[in-house]
Amino acid sequence: IDMASTGGGGVDASSSSSGGGGGGSSSSGGATIDYHTSLLRQRAYRRASHDLASFLRLLSNEMPPATFASVESEVYSKVFSLVHSKALRADDRLAGVAALEALLSVPSADEERRGIRFGNNLSNGLKGTGGTTPSDYEFLHAVARALGKMAITGAANVEDRVEFEITRSLEWLRSERSDRRLAAVLVLRELARCAPTAFYSKTQNVNVAGHVGTAAGTSAAGGDH
Repeated sequence: IDMASTGGGGVDASSSSSGGGGGGSSSSGGATIDYHTSLLRQRAYRRASHDLASFLRLLSNEMPPATFASVESEVYSKVFSLVHSKALRADDRLAGVAALEALLSVPSADEERRGIRFGNNLSNGLKGTGGTTPSDYEFLHAVARALGKMAITGAANVEDRVEFEITRSLEWLRSERSDRRLAAVLVLRELARCAPTAFYSKTQNVNVAGHVGTAAGTSAAGGDH
């Protein structure tokens, strides 16, 4: 399945949707992406990701374990390459995160290894945007949502991953980089919702409001929007 090109249901985010002028649209990497186009794109990726997950689930039931492990590893490698794509458009990265999130529900030949690989790739994805364009926000929001999904599904080693992401996000709230602060807020919101016990445990003695206030002050001083 070509996740970045979902056939008739896909949306070319490099061109703005027609009609209605530019109201509510935003510029990103030379492309205009309005809210309606973004929603259509997300739905297309969810459909393709669901198909991919269903197909891999079927293979897990029909293939010998060793054969499935090989196929699974190849699929994951392709998905990870999408997540870390350097393409100018956000399509590849968003498709990769959508696929990764859908695959969390598929049985794995090695659950512990998959949990580590998925967690590492999502975590590294948060470090790689370098900006706060609309496409960057879409990507960071998708990654944060996938991390929340990992916490809910109880993936292998998820407790350690959740604690790490909360700790790092609290540190990033004080960062001078606006993309780090944005990523921190998105991740903390998702983990507070999806892993409330771990979130409370890591933040009960931390002035989270003070951290957020510092982040807001840094944004104002730096002229970030």
